[in-house]
Amino acid sequence: MWKPNVTVITAFLILNANTYAQKQKPFALLPKSAAHSLSRLCSREGLPNVDGSWRPTKYDIELLESRLADISRLRSKGALKSIQISQPGRYYRQYIAVVVGGHRLIYVNAFSHRPTSFWRTRLVDICDTGPSEWGVLYDPGTGSFSDLRTNAILAPPTTSGWLLKSGECAKNRVVSVTAMFQQRERLDERYLATHITKVSSSSS
Repeated sequence: MWKPNVTVITAFLILNANTYAQKQKPFALLPKSAAHSLSRLCSREGLPNVDGSWRPTKYDIELLESRLADISRLRSKGALKSIQISQPGRYYRQYIAVVVGGHRLIYVNAFSHRPTSFWRTRLVDICDTGPSEWGVLYDPGTGSFSDLRTNAILAPPTTSGWLLKSGECAKNRVVSVTAMFQQRERLDERYLATHITKVSSSSS
């Protein structure tokens, strides 16, 4: 039986995560109300024990920004393990100040796609995108990053169902990345065809 090469697929995921952006992207410090939005994220583990929020100083953010490159030394946990983000500054970044267990931290929510108009005030949370979206914790007290996690990915369906459903982890399985993108393209085409049909019917 053919066995997929885990190393090759992992390398593909890393390359895919780092080829979206071509230059340094902007960041936004979200309002305190965004802190509790992190308790449950669509495709990766959130922060269920957020006690509250706080207001970072300009210096806190500048120091975080100056240390972004340190994120590239981390390896991801969660659904997709051991993924590295080679150029963290080339993702749009949302900074959410949180208090967890009495500690003041900053959660970095990063994504590669062009942001919506509300991205500077509301958390951007997209499902099943793989390592093109990720999050990491920053501790201003120590100046260090930890707990890097990327989004999970949506695997193609099989005779026994989906290998990976939205927001869930596929344990001990290797996902066919090529098939995944082909399946998502078919789903997008099907949605557009249905949507256009509905619009046409309602306007006639």
